[in-house]
Amino acid sequence: MTTQYEPHNIFYDFADRFLPFLCFRRVANFRSFYKSTIDQMAEGITYGAGTEFGENVCIEPNVIIGKNCYIGTNTVIRNNTVIGDNSVIGHLVLIEKDVQIGENSTVQSQCSITQGTVIGDNVFLGPCVVCANDKKMVKYHPERGEFICQAPIFKDGCSVGAASHILPGVVIGENAVVGMGSTVTKDIPANQKWYGHRAVFRSVK
Repeated sequence: MTTQYEPHNIFYDFADRFLPFLCFRRVANFRSFYKSTIDQMAEGITYGAGTEFGENVCIEPNVIIGKNCYIGTNTVIRNNTVIGDNSVIGHLVLIEKDVQIGENSTVQSQCSITQGTVIGDNVFLGPCVVCANDKKMVKYHPERGEFICQAPIFKDGCSVGAASHILPGVVIGENAVVGMGSTVTKDIPANQKWYGHRAVFRSVK
């Protein structure tokens, strides 16, 4: 496993030549500023051979990424997250802390994966899928009660269409299919197809 991520030098060349004349003029040494940011991102990250990163990826410490993965441009991965081998994380994805993603899974662009979410092997999440983990929305409002993390679980082989919303504590069963634009409020059994707002059973897969 490798424990160091070096940014592309082409960005430094661009910063040195052009950015002093643009909006970053007030930053005394932009190149040094950007390099220190990269160094902080790289601290405590482990990733396997063949894994590639897009530009401006932000990864917090204690993240493990497997072999032959791709992490898209402007994606944020927070601490204590594990991503299995051969998985793809699209552009502009937010993965909160304590998330587990299995092998051969795809999380497409602009998904929001909430804290504690578990994604199995061979799972597909289409663009703009949003997960929630707080039924009472109390995390930043203690007067409403204690925060209990109830993140969704995506079992092996399931697929969720673009722009779907997965509510707290929902379990998507093995090989289940959720249609595009669905709001999922209850568990979906294995090998079934659900879609709609709110999502209801439509057929056996």
